[in-house]
Amino acid sequence: MKLIITTHNIDLTGAIENYVRDRLEKLDHYDPQIIDARVILEHDHARIPKKQFKCAVRLSIPGRDLFAEGTESDLYKAIDKVAKKIEQQI
Repeated sequence: MKLIITTHNIDLTGAIENYVRDRLEKLDHYDPQIIDARVILEHDHARIPKKQFKCAVRLSIPGRDLFAEGTESDLYKAIDKVAKKIEQQI
């Protein structure tokens, strides 16, 4: 699966990239036909502290696209939340 990560107001560190990759590559187990995953990671300083980090994922699968997003106080929690939502859609 091809992984495309875009960030807004966040520096994409190796640790963040590896975490996203680890969480999303597990989805290949459920559907090996996944073409790519487009991930947007965002930090919005204007939001309330409990919802400052946003993660959105769009999976391209032949015949359909899956989309999920989530906001949390912690970036890693937002990534986990979205990975679970996408997993449930598969």
